Amino acid sequence: AHQAAARAQGRARFAQFIEQLGRHLLRGRSLVNDVAGDIPPMAPAEPTSGDSADTPPIGEPQAGGAQSKPSGSDAAGALL
Repeated sequence: AHQAAARAQGRARFAQFIEQLGRHLLRGRSLVNDVAGDIPPMAPAEPTSGDSADTPPIGEPQAGGAQSKPSGSDAAGALL
């Protein structure tokens, strides 16, 4: 019974969201632009003590001429 009530409430909330979105679009406003405008810009990341200005980015030649290659979980982070 509780799950059925939760589903009904979810459907009602979704229907309300769709109605609000429709009104928003009829006014000629972009939801994406409004949401992006509501999010404050992020401050640039501060270098941490582990960062080194003389360490080349992943894939760049190092001092000895060797290539730094990501491995394991570092590979996913290199794509970001």
